[in-house]
Amino acid sequence: MAQVILVTGASGFLAAHIIDQLLDAGYRVRGTARSPKMMPSRKHIPRMETNLKSQLSTISPPFASAQTTSSRSGITALIHVAATLSQDRSTEALLQRVPPPFSSLETSGKISPWTRLVGWNPRTREDALQPNADRFTVFAVAKKLTEQEVWAFAREHPDIDVVVILCSWILGPHSPHHIDAASSMKNGTNRYFYRQINGFEGRPFSELAKSLSYMFPAFVHVSDAARAHVLVLKAMPSLGPKRVILNSGYMLLKVSMKHTVQTRPKLRSRLPDMSSAPKDPEMYVKFDVGSADRILGMKTFKTWQETVKETG
Repeated sequence: MAQVILVTGASGFLAAHIIDQLLDAGYRVRGTARSPKMMPSRKHIPRMETNLKSQLSTISPPFASAQTTSSRSGITALIHVAATLSQDRSTEALLQRVPPPFSSLETSGKISPWTRLVGWNPRTREDALQPNADRFTVFAVAKKLTEQEVWAFAREHPDIDVVVILCSWILGPHSPHHIDAASSMKNGTNRYFYRQINGFEGRPFSELAKSLSYMFPAFVHVSDAARAHVLVLKAMPSLGPKRVILNSGYMLLKVSMKHTVQTRPKLRSRLPDMSSAPKDPEMYVKFDVGSADRILGMKTFKTWQETVKETG
């Protein structure tokens, strides 16, 4: 019988790709989604189930509730990719201490939580609660606190193989089964592309650069991010939790826009005026992705050119 994998945040951008690849690999999938009050788009889940030929079932948190006990039975591994709802929740709610969603899960298999932080971010909960804290600071601190909970869980449950996957900015096309691609394109990480073409002709480049100032050039193609989560299921167990850093490469804003003009000239009129654009930065954060090779055997990643082409 095929192994059963539980995927949290099943309606999300990354999760949809993970579910596609899990099903292609022969796994059975159960997905969780937030309650209708927290996530109005949950009404689209039945359509996703139909598209996936009923191989995907859905349950809603909390996992500890009696009504979900049967849904948790038989699960081999959990892939936790549910993200915080930064647009719908207060800073206090994002930073509250919440046990990992798998803390009550009865499984002796693998757990693969997802976070975007590399190392321990020096920012603190107090920094995020400052009145002038930007959304990225709040998001980063929330991810840090989440990962700290994961490590605490791993120490308390040495019988469970825990792998943390740390991604740079996840970009790329939406899965055919994604429930709300239009909203995700505008509000998710793919806003990197959406904001380039969403504006009047000849608008100042500085406006675009300011709106994307929080995004460093590193990225990972969403299909590579999903592939890593599936490969985790076959990774060799270890005595302690493992960390995998994922990064496909580096995509500089001005260079990627020039590539768009060359490959899709019809979009030229929707791009800002690049004649006023400053030089792309020569120094930016870079990542050692050796852990992806050592732990998962991932040696190749999609290029930024492929990412630009496939996202459109």
